[in-house]
Amino acid sequence: MLTRTMTAMEKNICLLIFFGGMLIAYIITLIVNKKMSNRFKIIYFKTSLVLGCICIFISLIIYLYIWFAYNIDSAKENLLHFIFFAIGGAISSFGCSMSIFGTFQKAKPQRFQLKQNNYEEYSNYLAKRVKAYGYELNYELEKIKFYKKEIKRKIYFIIDVKVEELTEDVFNELYNNKIFPNIEEEFEKMKNKGNILNVIMIISVDRITPFFYKYIESEDLDKRFYKYPVGISFGSNQIYINGEEPIRYNPCKKLKQELETIMEIKENKSSE
Repeated sequence: MLTRTMTAMEKNICLLIFFGGMLIAYIITLIVNKKMSNRFKIIYFKTSLVLGCICIFISLIIYLYIWFAYNIDSAKENLLHFIFFAIGGAISSFGCSMSIFGTFQKAKPQRFQLKQNNYEEYSNYLAKRVKAYGYELNYELEKIKFYKKEIKRKIYFIIDVKVEELTEDVFNELYNNKIFPNIEEEFEKMKNKGNILNVIMIISVDRITPFFYKYIESEDLDKRFYKYPVGISFGSNQIYINGEEPIRYNPCKKLKQELETIMEIKENKSSE
């Protein structure tokens, strides 16, 4: 096997491809971020990462080919390996720069048509559905129901709340004095085990207020556990759920999927 190494010029070509690609990626990302829609940005981000990974994978295959093919001159293959690796890194930097420097509009709440016409019908429907998925009624107050499920050393709550309208004062009173005190014991239990409590909180209202939307869009009302906010308006007969982050990790994604399955709402998206 011949062992000629890469020349200085060949190394410089690879470095130029890599760092030049990163600079171009940064410039293009700034343009895309300013001019393009959220949808295009997400496609740009995912496509560049996939193509970059493919090129890096090809460079790995070439490297393994060089390693095991002892009877060939490896000079050209070595150069190809580094070129594909540099191209892969440069293309991947398009996606990485978008994730670092890109700005995405906050996803709007998703709306789904509610099949029930009033709170009593909906609450009875929810009770039957959660029972079918392993939840049991754990505690009940006036127009507040706590459904609980334990699975694989994790605890899940679905909390069903009804108020006429949701304001900040009403929410704080509910949350601090009626909701959290009734899940605090389970919260501490999960905390001591190093696990996270999972809560789907559904608040139903007769009239929508500005704070209702703030509640739906917020993911930081309590960072001590995973809380997925859901709202129901009987004025418009619609379910409002938190919109998904475009590219960032969302720890409540499984709770969203759980809700959509239990409530059978995936196929009933309302027109905007």
